[in-house]
Amino acid sequence: MVCACGVLVVSGLSRTTEPTTVQSVPRPTTNTGITVVFEGARWVSAGIAVAFSPDRFSPIGDYHGFPVYREKQGSADTIYVTVVADGPVAPYKRY
Repeated sequence: MVCACGVLVVSGLSRTTEPTTVQSVPRPTTNTGITVVFEGARWVSAGIAVAFSPDRFSPIGDYHGFPVYREKQGSADTIYVTVVADGPVAPYKRY
């Protein structure tokens, strides 16, 4: 039974008769994988981690407590973030 106010009444329960809509989260438009924000730029994962060597890398900062390095003879568009303490460093390229 529908009362004058537009509410459907069934066995003592009531609900509106107006249609409802369903919304879902939109699909991602990109998949850049693992990213970090460092020095105001977004960096995306650029390969597998490599062994750290102080002869090869220079420290340039930290990312949430993890040291960040750049290759001494490398591109300014690639950084390396320590994966674990005293372990390998993972490369990231500027996005």
